[in-house]
Amino acid sequence: MNNILIVCNSTKDGTALSLSSYLGLSDMKTVLTDNLKEAVTVVQQKATDLVLLCLADSIVKGFTVLKALREKSSIPIIVLSNTGDESDRIMAFELGCDDFIISPFSYKEISLRVQARIKRYTAMDGDDSRVVFVNGTQELSMDKQSHKVTIDGRDVSFTVSEWKILLLLVENNNSVLSRVQIIESCFGYLSESYDRVVDTHIKNIRSKLGSNGKVWIETVRGYGYCFTGKLLRP
Repeated sequence: MNNILIVCNSTKDGTALSLSSYLGLSDMKTVLTDNLKEAVTVVQQKATDLVLLCLADSIVKGFTVLKALREKSSIPIIVLSNTGDESDRIMAFELGCDDFIISPFSYKEISLRVQARIKRYTAMDGDDSRVVFVNGTQELSMDKQSHKVTIDGRDVSFTVSEWKILLLLVENNNSVLSRVQIIESCFGYLSESYDRVVDTHIKNIRSKLGSNGKVWIETVRGYGYCFTGKLLRP
């Protein structure tokens, strides 16, 4: 049985309560909270497998919660929103959400996406392999179990979304991946703004990799991106 934390504006919210009941029928244990401190505590204690963040009409407050949760954990976070505004979706992904579902939504769809996210996260977290690449004079080490990346011994921190994209590129080393392939593999669906979402994440990843970020991840014009490291040792 999976544990799901539902963070909403009010624990008396009808949609949140209905969603909680539906997920319960899908063999999931849910906890509702409208308290940021409580939500952070649950996540830090690893007492939940996934967070459903209901933005409702309080977008700014929701983003504050999302940022606070992501700073404490790499746990999957799915945002449920009443607005499909592109800028809100982009901001949510930049802050580290794994999925963004716009109302009106189907509880069945939410349940399936929740299960898919947990399965993907569990599989990724269970892979304990470590790989090392070189590119010129730089060395990049990636530990799939701890989600730790180092460049020449310097720790580099990534959001969950950035980690997923980097891992996908690394696993397809020297192969060009389109934006569509990246967004479908890492987020499980397409949206009108998928080009911008991918480009924004790539820009952030390159920045964190340092001055040679564009060397590690090359742009293939008109198609997508390619990780160009040379495998030193698995």
